[in-house]
Amino acid sequence: MNEDSLKEQLSREADMIVPGPAPTSSVEQAVRGRRRRNLIAAGTGAGVLAAAVAIGSSQLSGSDGDGPVAADAPDASAAISQTSGAPGRIVATSHVDASLKQYYPKIADLLTSPAANAIVTGTITDVSYESAEGIASTILTVNVSRNLYGKTAQTIKVHEDGGYLPASEVIAELKQKDPTVEPTLDPKGFVDVQFEGAAHPLVGDSVVLVLTNDPNPGREGDYMEVSSVYGRFTLNKAGTYQRTGDGEGFQTTTDLPSLQALAKSRS
Repeated sequence: MNEDSLKEQLSREADMIVPGPAPTSSVEQAVRGRRRRNLIAAGTGAGVLAAAVAIGSSQLSGSDGDGPVAADAPDASAAISQTSGAPGRIVATSHVDASLKQYYPKIADLLTSPAANAIVTGTITDVSYESAEGIASTILTVNVSRNLYGKTAQTIKVHEDGGYLPASEVIAELKQKDPTVEPTLDPKGFVDVQFEGAAHPLVGDSVVLVLTNDPNPGREGDYMEVSSVYGRFTLNKAGTYQRTGDGEGFQTTTDLPSLQALAKSRS
């Protein structure tokens, strides 16, 4: 699918979805519009449908401001390299939810999804953060220890929704939408964008990833997680693998033998 077709498809699907709760301020109205346009234009994320991003119900909170502020930035691109943890002082946090085209509450359905063309175990060796046209994303470098399904290179790059936005970009977007706004965010800090409540991955994490090829221009050979952050399982202290998620019937925890068996059933 070419870029124009992708934009058109995302636009049609976005218009069919009921947006989140009504924005409570002119700032949030501006942010929701920006978020929708950015997702349609960029086509990023594992099937994120733009109009369903619930910026209206998101909260940005931080030590430098009490009211809601925007999590999106003006059209710009920035990359922040970081081995582990936040790239700098966090001045606000944004909790972003979305409706996904590929959503699998049951782990078996995720592992057997036709969208997956690789399932791997490995260790995260590097983490970097990217801000492109107001969308925060995280880039994982993963040393693959085993291909449970499909075949990948020994070292792969995986793009994940969520990450960090420079506060200076957030401030610029606020002023562009409403010149009367006087944000109190420290422009030298960062906004923590948490997508679907997922903890940010760290260097050294042992993971199982359910992957699909990244279709975005310039990312040939890279991957995205199927069902966005729900396609990443991280080894916890109890020795089991856990993904983000909640709600009745949503499965979050499993063990490696079960994941291996599900992946093998695809062959």
